Amino acid sequence: MRSHKRRILQVTMMHVGPNSTVGVTVADDQNYGLKLRPFFYRGTKLHSNLLNASFKIVSPDGAGENYSIRHRRLVEALLENHDPEVIPVPTNGDPLNVSLTLFLVDILEVDIESNQVEFLFYLNKEYIDETLVWDPEMDIFNLDAVRLRRKQVWQPDVVFQDDIGSLSHQPEQSDLVEIKHDGTVTITDKRRIRTLCQVYALSDRHAAICEVKVAPSSYDRSLLWLNQPTQTTPNGMLFSPASKYQLLEIRARKDTLHYQTASYEEMVFTITFGRITPPE
Repeated sequence: MRSHKRRILQVTMMHVGPNSTVGVTVADDQNYGLKLRPFFYRGTKLHSNLLNASFKIVSPDGAGENYSIRHRRLVEALLENHDPEVIPVPTNGDPLNVSLTLFLVDILEVDIESNQVEFLFYLNKEYIDETLVWDPEMDIFNLDAVRLRRKQVWQPDVVFQDDIGSLSHQPEQSDLVEIKHDGTVTITDKRRIRTLCQVYALSDRHAAICEVKVAPSSYDRSLLWLNQPTQTTPNGMLFSPASKYQLLEIRARKDTLHYQTASYEEMVFTITFGRITPPE
């Protein structure tokens, strides 16, 4: 089996400009036929985790390393100087854009007397963290995506505005978060939400319409924007086929709330559902 010695090479880097390449020059006293490819990055700040004053050169056979080794190496590089407590606003100074997508899983309870409905949702929160960007074609990583723990990334403090509190325990949350090579972070929450809703007229012939409002609680529009929903009816494929109720429609819109000192954004999901009439 061919053996390779790990060696440290001097690297000279040239900052060409925002959204451009970085020139890499390798100074070495022996020719191993190894070439470091220049790669693209976003913003005006170099990724200090991946570009250092020196590079550790890994064997060309590294491409055959198993997934766990490459995954661990990439995670260590990404988290070296990453602070999950700081909101990852873009380097151009714009507010951070966050996408919220609500998936209705089931309508668990409808209390006509108290006008309360309890829902089971998946809520996807997605944003781009420029400090978690890497080149997936680099042999040292050769990965398009990784999974991190929730505590290792910044989490939008998104709340359900009209939640009056479920009477049951909340579902257990997955501790894993997906990170793509372009810095896209996707966090999925599973929540039971109980809210007031005009359901007194719900019958075999009349549907009920409920609004569920979701918003970040700590960040105004100077730091965080919500993206416009990409579709008026979010994905309903996760709705339980065994539900007692029929999901007729979900519509999404973004509202901006203006206060004396700041403005905030919220997503409003309008859910229309009816009873399933048993066959006679």
